[in-house]
Amino acid sequence: MPRRLLCLYFPCLPIDHLQVKDPSRGHRPFAITREDKGHLYIAGVNALARQAGVTVNARLADAQTIVPTLDAVPDDPEMNARIKRNLIHWCNRYSPLIGDDGFGGIVLDVTGCAHLFGGEESLLSDLQTRIRRAGYRVRAAIADSLGAAWALARYSKQAIVSGSELPQVLNPLPVEALRLPEEINRALRRVGLTTIAAFQKISRQAIATRFGS
Repeated sequence: MPRRLLCLYFPCLPIDHLQVKDPSRGHRPFAITREDKGHLYIAGVNALARQAGVTVNARLADAQTIVPTLDAVPDDPEMNARIKRNLIHWCNRYSPLIGDDGFGGIVLDVTGCAHLFGGEESLLSDLQTRIRRAGYRVRAAIADSLGAAWALARYSKQAIVSGSELPQVLNPLPVEALRLPEEINRALRRVGLTTIAAFQKISRQAIATRFGS
């Protein structure tokens, strides 16, 4: 039986959680901030703040110039970790094998589990519907490998892919879908390697020589 992995991607768990706790926050521009070298930066925004022009990584002072009424709350790593643990525990209903996949991600090994829910499509639908009903934004995908499921959940409209069709689905995706460090992504884009398809046309040796192993 081929292995099947399901990746969940939460675009901004802290924002969603704070809006679940206080629904009024969903009706005004709202952001979470992080501190770096004595300055406050935007770490996450809700829909109204984004529509008003507030962007992640902008300075809080600049964001408040654009939106003077912006409601800003410091990020809380302990709260974020607690939310993630609760979600991982909740996902036990879909698989006994679940792991933390970094900030904003959870991975489930659903090999041999999907038939209990009527198939992979039904499992995915049930899982996402329940999470969204609880007030959290989520995207999910199932594929044969962690890397593929991770990429699909974040960058593709296709949520369920098997091995034979994987290359044609992955090739148009941006290089960011390869889970490379951001500095390497920027370097690849500077030389015109913007998609996985373009990246694959270059020899492994040439890539390693310029960008590292």
